[in-house]
Amino acid sequence: MKRLAYSMALATMAAILGSCGNDPSGPGGGGGGGNAGTATVSLSSPNADDGAVLVTLNGSGLTNVRPPNSSYQVFWRLASANVLKVAVVGDLADGPLFTVDVPDVSNLAGYAGTVDQAASRTDALRGSLSGYSISVSGP
Repeated sequence: MKRLAYSMALATMAAILGSCGNDPSGPGGGGGGGNAGTATVSLSSPNADDGAVLVTLNGSGLTNVRPPNSSYQVFWRLASANVLKVAVVGDLADGPLFTVDVPDVSNLAGYAGTVDQAASRTDALRGSLSGYSISVSGP
């Protein structure tokens, strides 16, 4: 039953994402120079039973989105050169949500994220996103 709920939440979010990737090699590109590396995108949630979130991350050169652990599934696509859409499904908790390659880890202040949608583990979309936040940190 739990898997069905996740599948339904994922289907809803995947429809919003359109065609997306979950391959760690992801779409190429992403501007050179600087101190390339991996940034961690973390979730802060007012709820203890999140099962899925849809996140928008703004910033240049974002590539290769990966889950922080094997219990999360991550689906992503570049909506434009500076906008990344990511759906994460699993028994979500506050803390690392996914990692993403960036062209310069010394310039993480240039990245900002928002939670666009969230669903409980029983597949109920959240009526309010108040209290949700996204942070971007370095290695």
